[in-house]
Amino acid sequence: MAEGGGESGDMAKQIFTGVFPIAPTTFDERGELDLASQKRTIDFMVDAKVDGICILANYSEQFALTDAEREQLIDTILTHAAGRVPIIVTTTHYSTRIAAERSKRAQQAGAAMVMLMPPITAPPCARTRRASPNTSVRWPRRSTSPSWCRTRR
Repeated sequence: MAEGGGESGDMAKQIFTGVFPIAPTTFDERGELDLASQKRTIDFMVDAKVDGICILANYSEQFALTDAEREQLIDTILTHAAGRVPIIVTTTHYSTRIAAERSKRAQQAGAAMVMLMPPITAPPCARTRRASPNTSVRWPRRSTSPSWCRTRR
């Protein structure tokens, strides 16, 4: 569980330890989301005494889901988990703007933390890392950028 306490909006002060498995996304025989099965999966993990659960990671087929399906899963899982364990929501996207929007939405929905993968196609640089000035998502700063990314003067 989280050490140091705090609400989900106070993510920067929480330190998580323990086992945080990635929950698979469950589908029915037609390939549609199976939300009843998804809830059973979350219950199984909670009953197994995990310290938290990560959702929408690669193992969760995040790249195969529509935005509406992602939102439906986030709402369903966070509501069903009901604070029994912290939920980490993966918000990765190729677009920094969309990743920032997803991160803010997950934070507002009650995620204990957001997780992002670095872009698969190229390392991020200052030009591609910039998010909307209205976003409250904190992005890590890189001490150096790859040579192809540096602004030429």
